[in-house]
Amino acid sequence: MSDMTIDQLQAENDSLTAELEKVKAKNAELLGKLKKAQQGSGESSERLEALEAENEGLKTELRKFTFDAPVNSIFESISGAGKIFRKAFEEHFDIIQDEEEGRFWIHEKDGSPTLKQVKVGKYGNDTQPRELSDGEIKDLILERELKELDYFIPKPVGSGAPGSNGRGHYYVKPEPESLRKEEKPQQFGIR
Repeated sequence: MSDMTIDQLQAENDSLTAELEKVKAKNAELLGKLKKAQQGSGESSERLEALEAENEGLKTELRKFTFDAPVNSIFESISGAGKIFRKAFEEHFDIIQDEEEGRFWIHEKDGSPTLKQVKVGKYGNDTQPRELSDGEIKDLILERELKELDYFIPKPVGSGAPGSNGRGHYYVKPEPESLRKEEKPQQFGIR
């Protein structure tokens, strides 16, 4: 450095100062872009949150039509208090929908499917999972002796009633006279 003159040092200093100013300008430009991106991401994150909330709302609405409505209709076909019956049933069991076929299955609270014995052939038995239906619900309540759920199931009246075991009395209500066919008196004698 001792070989350089003051003019050369001044020229090098001016060159370095100009280069430093270029770096500062580039730094300021990049900081500006970064702040813009951060502000834009703030707007983007708000928009993203709004879209996620809308998505959750649509999922809830879709569940009402694809899951809740069909399940509620099954419980309402069994009992007049269908929604209350479903709530009481779901304290003991879970209802799972098969995503591929859209069928509903009854599962235990631990996640395993509830199984039933099915006759196979003349002498064999097999176990199969229970699909959600009015018959399967009634059978499951009867098998597990769930008295708090049995309350919701209407009981058959008379031996001719559907679901009756045939041990009750059967009473036939007589037809009113107005509905009976007119009876012609039989004619006896020779023609």
